[in-house]
Amino acid sequence: MAKHTLFITSPLEPEYVEHIRAVDPARLEVIHQPDLLPPTAMSPTTRWTVHAHAGADQRWREAIAAADILWDCPPPTADGPGDIVHARRLKWVQTTSSGVGHLVRKLGLDKTDVIVTTARGAHSGPLAEFTFMALLMHFRKLHFLEAEQRAHRWVRYCDEEVQGERSSSSAPGTSRAESPRSAARSRCVSSR
Repeated sequence: MAKHTLFITSPLEPEYVEHIRAVDPARLEVIHQPDLLPPTAMSPTTRWTVHAHAGADQRWREAIAAADILWDCPPPTADGPGDIVHARRLKWVQTTSSGVGHLVRKLGLDKTDVIVTTARGAHSGPLAEFTFMALLMHFRKLHFLEAEQRAHRWVRYCDEEVQGERSSSSAPGTSRAESPRSAARSRCVSSR
């Protein structure tokens, strides 16, 4: 049976890399070169780059060329698809997010037989929790309270309770399904 080569093109914790490797070592070779990847915790201004040291570009492109499976998409450049053009053996891309249609088109994968699968639903719990955090921040007027704190104004402030308020969710897909479960687990919001 043919051996497949998977190249991990985005940060992934070592224990998950080993878990993937353990699936079927006889049929799956995993290329994981963390020194080519951006830091795991990226700020909004972090630029994705593989130019960390001499020879990095060549190793990156060789790994892409060897892969028939990619864990995530190599980032496109501003003027084109970027390094994905070196992926001549590519059969499958597993992305780590959902809503990647624009990326698939920019990379030109929509005009190929490459299968692209997404992580739809994998982040629904954290997204639901983030939604509740944002709602509570808004309801509790956190920005006003932070401004008061920065101005060193310590005036007594009382607000209404969240309990008994109505809430609704219009999140698409699995995020909408996860929101009530998240609320039930948190036990801080009741809806009527």
